[in-house]
Amino acid sequence: MSNDTDNTRRCAGITSSGKRCERVVGPLQSLCFAHDPEQAARRSENASKAARTKHATPRDEILEIREQMKELAEQVRTRKVTPGIGSVVNQILGNVLKTFGEERKERELAELEERLAEVERMHQRKRDVPTDDNPFNAGGGWAR
Repeated sequence: MSNDTDNTRRCAGITSSGKRCERVVGPLQSLCFAHDPEQAARRSENASKAARTKHATPRDEILEIREQMKELAEQVRTRKVTPGIGSVVNQILGNVLKTFGEERKERELAELEERLAEVERMHQRKRDVPTDDNPFNAGGGWAR
């Protein structure tokens, strides 16, 4: 079944492999974001932001993703992006945001495991090195 037989509008651009682009475009568009020459500056800006994001703090990256989500919502509202595409991109961005929470949980768990191991080592040293002759005292304090 050809993509041109349904009512979905496709980008008129040509890909680097010489084939017609298959991205869906809005009713007032003939080219997708990637092929629209009027969007060249914006594509360059987005690429620049992406390069900077790699070196940004997680907080900065989260704020950037939130801005992208707001911008995407506006593009769907103004019909520059179809609701279907907007929904999928929003889900992807939402999943990226969730990974920050998962990373934080993993870091906290690793930190707790490290702290617990240190407490266990300190307790073992306390048991192994009594600090006086009292047989009921397994150690008078934390030995480091």
